[in-house]
Amino acid sequence: SNSWGAGAFYNGIFLEDRLRYLGVGFYSELELEYFGPGGEFQLPIDRIEYSLDGFVILQEVLARVADTDVFFGANYQFMSFDNQLRFDTDLELPDILTQPRNIKTASAGIIAQYDTRNTTFTPDKGFNGRFEADFFEKALGSDRTFFKSQLRLRGWVPLKKKFVLGLRWDSDFADDSTPFYMLPSVGQRGISRTRYQGQFVTTTEAELRWDFTRRWSLLGFLGSGWVAAEDLNQLRLDQANLAGGAGFRYLISRVFGIRMGTDFAWSEDDFAFYIVAGTAWGR
Repeated sequence: SNSWGAGAFYNGIFLEDRLRYLGVGFYSELELEYFGPGGEFQLPIDRIEYSLDGFVILQEVLARVADTDVFFGANYQFMSFDNQLRFDTDLELPDILTQPRNIKTASAGIIAQYDTRNTTFTPDKGFNGRFEADFFEKALGSDRTFFKSQLRLRGWVPLKKKFVLGLRWDSDFADDSTPFYMLPSVGQRGISRTRYQGQFVTTTEAELRWDFTRRWSLLGFLGSGWVAAEDLNQLRLDQANLAGGAGFRYLISRVFGIRMGTDFAWSEDDFAFYIVAGTAWGR
């Protein structure tokens, strides 16, 4: 793949963790594939290649509620991408692909979060639940109006002195005006990020980490994702997209609890390896 990207971010904690700030700037040139709603293209071909070149800017602030573990906040994100489809066959494209080549999207988001993790980097215990609703509006600088939401539930349980069990459940929704490259997708290690997309997506995963020395760890993980292309009634438990794998970590900072390493993951369609700093599950 000829994809590449570069960016910078700042994650700040202020006033004894009463205020959290995240700032991100990122530019990328990506070569991707679109497999159609639910991962099944209703065309004579099974996928369409496309490029996505542009940048993302994100600003986010969270404030703690009194002395609780509850945070409320807001964010603003702006994205500008040039997209170009590539295919050899003379096809009548579905409506979701017939859109301007350059699209600017901008949103204001509201966030509610409950966080008891012992560290935000590589947790050993605690729970993190986060709900975010993003409103893309022309008044904010967006070329089109649409809505997206996401729910993130993650927990870490120390089973014994050297073992930590992590559990994750993600649920995503986007309305039918969402650009095809911004549709929710199954975000599971071992599955290509654009392989299974739809308006409703649910992903679950379990990860077991074994800290066999003070700094070195081994881990294994297994998860699955479900997609409903256009209607929640299309979400069927017997159509799970499974993936799993193993990896290792090294504790590079005992003060901040940061572990770094590599994961190797497999699914029915793909094999991939990942360089991971902190938790593989993001925020």
